Amino acid sequence: MILTKMRQPKTFNIIFITFLICSLILTNKIHTANTSGTIYIHADGLIDPHDAPISTIDNITYTCTSDIYEPIIVEKSAITIDGNGFKLQGTGSGTGLYLTTTTNIIVQNMKITQFRVGVYASSAVNITLTNNTIIGPSHPPDWNGNGIHLEGQGNNAINENYISHNQRGVFIYGPGGNNKISNNIFMTNLHAILLGSQCDNNTINDNLFTNNTDGIHLDMSQNNLIKNNIIIGNIGSGIYLDPVGNGYNTIHDNNITNNGHGIFSALPYRGNNMIINNFIASSTRVGIRLDNSQGNKIYHNDLVNNTKQVTVSSVANFWDNDIEGNYWSNYTDVDSNHDGIGDSPYIINAYNQDNYPLMNPYIPGDYNHDATVNMTDAEMVKTAWQSIKGEPNYNPHTDFNMDGIISIKDATIIGINWQKHA
Repeated sequence: MILTKMRQPKTFNIIFITFLICSLILTNKIHTANTSGTIYIHADGLIDPHDAPISTIDNITYTCTSDIYEPIIVEKSAITIDGNGFKLQGTGSGTGLYLTTTTNIIVQNMKITQFRVGVYASSAVNITLTNNTIIGPSHPPDWNGNGIHLEGQGNNAINENYISHNQRGVFIYGPGGNNKISNNIFMTNLHAILLGSQCDNNTINDNLFTNNTDGIHLDMSQNNLIKNNIIIGNIGSGIYLDPVGNGYNTIHDNNITNNGHGIFSALPYRGNNMIINNFIASSTRVGIRLDNSQGNKIYHNDLVNNTKQVTVSSVANFWDNDIEGNYWSNYTDVDSNHDGIGDSPYIINAYNQDNYPLMNPYIPGDYNHDATVNMTDAEMVKTAWQSIKGEPNYNPHTDFNMDGIISIKDATIIGINWQKHA
């Protein structure tokens, strides 16, 4: 349908690239070595045993020189470990790369396979994991182990990795937070990402999640930002908020398609999450499911052809921002004044309704909701230029970023989405 073209133009290409990566993922360099026993990088910088296939000149950058078939324990801080494209391979158990009480470590270009835990850091602070392949030994239904397991104070970065066949692709256990997880591919894990035990203030953005059970799973974690992810074809939930201790998370601008549940919030009388401008389509169970989760603000989302669009228990949530709501593909009422908003509410249950359902899919910058961003929208921003909420010429429909003033920020949103069609 037309909507699919708007929100999903790159989905096919990303899946194609994903499988291309998979076909190349275990390509090896020719030279291999087989050391006996665990390899250590000691706190003084020495490599033990001395003939292990790891080299360093300055005791700052450690580079693999061949495939390694034993675990590595790192005791030194402030170093870079460069896999140089070689494998660190186990036999289905143990930990591949164990970072002890270390900080400020970069791990890059490694292929870590067949360990129960790929990378483990017991006191993780300022750890960066980039451009690695981490494939666990797990196959459903016998899931076990974690691709990346971090505990500690946080401020870690996980980016541009391929993570597959783990019970948890990334498991971060608090207290601690301010971690950034971005531009990764998560494929065929039980929980692609699991944040637990007061793991707060994290950012999860621009990742691809496909063929997992759950994409993103939050447990006792608050104030997290989940944005710009492609979450497609996961059999459980695209995003799952656990019943214990979650709330105040922001979920926006994600493509959440063809999952069991799109977003599932099972919070007993907690919530207060912001769910804004997501494309939630073709869920085999429910697009948005809220079980005793209240006070959530949900607007500017497109809910399209889900088996059930939403299910909500007998608690109240907010399905519009007092001027605009969501697009519902099964909304059947009319728009007699042609303002792009339906004449009657979209009724969910006695406690929940969208008072301003959109007649067309939402596009930021589309002032009149006619499914395109064009000169009409720009002229309306011009008319309301520099007006502040409460002034006569202030127009809330042109305050696209909802900051109470019509400014260059709103004009920029017009420019970014210029000539975009639903």
